[in-house]
Amino acid sequence: MSRALRRTSSRLHRSGARHFSAAAPVLGQDHRLVVASPAPPLQLPAPGSLPNFSDFICSGFAKNGDKPAVVVDNPEGPADVRTFADLLADVGSVAHELRSVLGFCPGDRALLISPNHADYFTAVHAVLKLNGVLSPANPLYSATEIGRQLEDCEATVVMAHPCCLEKALEAVRASGRADAISVLVLGADAPAGATPLDALKGTGAAAPLLGAVEDDQLAVLPYSSGTTGMPKGTMLTHRNLIANVLQFEFVDGRFWSRGGETLVSPLPFFHIYGFTASLNISLYYDCTCVTMPAFDLERFLSLVQERRCTRAQLVPPIILGLAKHPLVDSYDLSSLKTIVSGAAPLAREVGNDLGIVVAVRVRMSLGVVVKQAWGMSELAPIGSVNPDGDNRPGSSGVAVASMLYKIVDPESGELLPRGEEGEVVCTGPNVMAGYLNNPEANAHAFDADGWFRTGDIGYADEDGYLYFTDRLKELIKYKGFQVPPAELEALLLSHPQIVDSAVIPVPSDTAGEVPRAFVTLAPGADFDADSIAAWVAERVAPHKKLRGGVVQMVAPDAIPKSAAGKILRRVLVQRNKAGEFDPQA
Repeated sequence: MSRALRRTSSRLHRSGARHFSAAAPVLGQDHRLVVASPAPPLQLPAPGSLPNFSDFICSGFAKNGDKPAVVVDNPEGPADVRTFADLLADVGSVAHELRSVLGFCPGDRALLISPNHADYFTAVHAVLKLNGVLSPANPLYSATEIGRQLEDCEATVVMAHPCCLEKALEAVRASGRADAISVLVLGADAPAGATPLDALKGTGAAAPLLGAVEDDQLAVLPYSSGTTGMPKGTMLTHRNLIANVLQFEFVDGRFWSRGGETLVSPLPFFHIYGFTASLNISLYYDCTCVTMPAFDLERFLSLVQERRCTRAQLVPPIILGLAKHPLVDSYDLSSLKTIVSGAAPLAREVGNDLGIVVAVRVRMSLGVVVKQAWGMSELAPIGSVNPDGDNRPGSSGVAVASMLYKIVDPESGELLPRGEEGEVVCTGPNVMAGYLNNPEANAHAFDADGWFRTGDIGYADEDGYLYFTDRLKELIKYKGFQVPPAELEALLLSHPQIVDSAVIPVPSDTAGEVPRAFVTLAPGADFDADSIAAWVAERVAPHKKLRGGVVQMVAPDAIPKSAAGKILRRVLVQRNKAGEFDPQA
């Protein structure tokens, strides 16, 4: 084992990671109370013969030649297109240059900050081809947020889209490791001190052949807020990712015409839903992925019409637009056969999901399937999907292959029978290895038997279909993006006039949920909700803005807390629902 591989493996163990086999045991539980997948068990490669994720995804590219693989919409001109042949050559060339010029080794980490781009796949897979670790970041992050992820994942290479470059450079300078970090810029141009990615393409060189990877070797580090607290590096191994692509087959992939589908997905590739389900799975199935750097409903409708897209992967706010926006009636969307909604439960986001589904089908075609999926970063991310042939509105579908679910009492951990609501816990080959450098979070995330605690509340019916009704974890889901209350609360406490803070989700018809802040001010300070909201907006990504307003808590009323000092956000949620608060922003 090389020094770099030993380093990667040891970090997994040092951070409290847990590991799972494809044939996870039921651990002596009553089989009648364990929810299993209807799919046949996965047949994953034996230990010691696992390909890296890049080799796995790209294995069929050569036969597809000049067929479009990735099509990125450009409202101001022709779409930016990469064929399968382009991607195969570019991945090899860039990987070769990363290794030979920049000295990038197996186990090294790269941070990628970019909206959807035609070279996103190349940037990702050049790193993975070398058995490196790729950490995708939200391009809307501030320099501070980028810097936090840069330091936590210990990246030695930063790859940035030009629109993110200044923030990325600021984060690199602030890291104190600027001399040890190489900066690449997607495209042909780069300022002094950075290298354009195009300069690494077209050399004709091939990546070194590294052979099989270890079962616990890290591949991708998306950042998730998990069940609580600040964003954490979610350690996904090559095995996790390969397993999840194969798990997709029974619930969704078997309804694809291999090589005959055109997927439209405006989902951001830095988000694990877009990363696995859109960018990688579509190309693994020899199909074309049509995407856009930023969502615009009219451009989306044009893409479906012009490209004759057959499948779509969306989030609830876009589903709502398809059901209600007048623009929809001006376009021919009849090519779409299936729409998958993920990232947040459709019912929770847009109200009566059955009514929304019916509205979409009537406006488009009664033959279109509109179905829900469920997952999370920690599951790489697909956990359950409604099969096209047995779609049940309101449900998030059946478990993917080789996954087991239990529904337990959140307090006692007692196993609950089918039909009763409780916390959903699971095990399977796609469950993350753990959170990076965070044994405390890992201890909270896994139960005594090693099953992952999702923090989602739901139940399973007699047929094994999962229904999610609430969540224990207090994340706010703004248009499918995670907003951790603890992160905003910590930021608010750094405001010179704020001495205490709490943040909760409030419902939004268009976004699902938005953050609302409750603050206690220092004696003598004047309350200005607009000023506080603007102060926060300057320091966070757009999806974390306090769109739900700011509420001042004035003595004797105070932010509710437990005897141990923990913020009782659910008390504020209940009081907010009762109409007690009137935010001024």
